[in-house]
Order: sequence, then structure tokens, then C-alpha cells
Amino acid sequence: EDCQIKLFKVTVDKGMTYEDARDVYSEEHANQSDNAKIVTGYYIKQGRKHKIPKVHLIISPSNRSHKVIVYRPNGGQGILSKQYVSSRITNGDLKLITSEEQIKELWETEYSLAN
Repeated sequence: EDCQIKLFKVTVDKGMTYEDARDVYSEEHANQSDNAKIVTGYYIKQGRKHKIPKVHLIISPSNRSHKVIVYRPNGGQGILSKQYVSSRITNGDLKLITSEEQIKELWETEYSLAN
């Protein structure tokens, strides 16, 4: 009897490129209200166990919503409560960053490590 073995390699990419994140940010930032409780933007989380800061793109849709959308270079899109994110910002776990160069470097570093 003739037997065949086939080998397939499957990869899953749940990440988000810097260019895609920048496009989402540009679109959502233009719609941001001036009195938003959580500012739409890029935030970093620097923990003791992390060698590099973890970057998050946080989109705050409106003050009426109790949720924010969070994008990560290695995990794609997720949803968190505004209360949770606000507490993380208040206690210093999440810090808003505005340097385009720093954002791009951190995002691309994390994305490359995930793929």
C-alpha cells in the first residue's frame, strides 16, 4: 500500500502593523471631542517584567460609551472598560506618548517580536 504524508504549516497573524494603527488613529483622532475623559492616542505601559515598554493605541469613542477600543501590535483589537483604563492612567501604569518617532519604533519592535 502506498501512504502519503502531507505537512502543512499554518500561521496566525493577529497583529496590527504600524501603518494600519496610524490610519485608525488618524481617523478616530479627527472625531475626538475636546472634553473626552480618556484621550484617544498611544499609551505605553512599562512594567518591571517588560524589557521594552508595551504600546497601546486606545480609541475613546464618546463620553456616552463605557468602553474603549484597544489596539496592540501583537494582539490586534480588544475592548476594555473606561473605568479600568482611567484607573491605569491615574495610577501611572499607562502614559500617553506623542512622539511619532517613539511610537513608530515601539510599535514596529513589538510587531516584529510577535511575528
